Formats: sequence, structure tokens, C-alpha cells
Amino acid sequence: MSPILYSVIGGASMLIITSVYRLMESGIRKRVMVRSPEMKAVLQLGPAMNMTVPVLGALLMGQQATLEALKGQCNGNIDKALTRIDKARSLYDNYLIEQAEIEGVE
Repeated sequence: MSPILYSVIGGASMLIITSVYRLMESGIRKRVMVRSPEMKAVLQLGPAMNMTVPVLGALLMGQQATLEALKGQCNGNIDKALTRIDKARSLYDNYLIEQAEIEGVE
């Protein structure tokens, strides 16, 4: 046989082997999903972080107002801090309620 024929047979066999491999790979990929536990934890922490940032700001404002009041400075900062803390508490309570809900149960 000629070397050209060997090359054509080799190329065709490699094409067939690669096609079968890709077909098996895509079939397995559709049925099996690999997810790391770390990714699941990060996805669960996302809503908690979105809730924590505004609440932390309100708590710091309340702490500052308390310290200023103890020092003798009462210039309306306590009322502002209380309003902001009330909003943050509402946000926090809503977050806790959402996390406690069971999906699919009415």
C-alpha cells in the first residue's frame, strides 16, 4: 500500500476516535454536574453580605450617636441614628424571614 493511503486511513481513524470522544464527553456533561462545596457556600453567603453592609452602617452610626450623647453633644444625631437603625432592623428582620421560609410550601 502507498504511504498516502496509510495517511488517509490514519487521519480518518483519528477523526472517528475524536468524534466518539466528543460525543461521550457531551453526553456525560449533560448528565453530571460537578459543583464544589465552596461555591455552594459562597452562593449562600451572598444574600447575608448584601444585608450585613447596610445594617453595619446603621449600627456604627448608632454607636457614634451614643458616644457623642455621652460626651454631651445632642444635635439631632440621635434621632437620625434611631431612624436609620429602625430601617436596618426592618431589613434584617425581612432577611431572617426570607431565610426561614421553606421553598415549595405555601
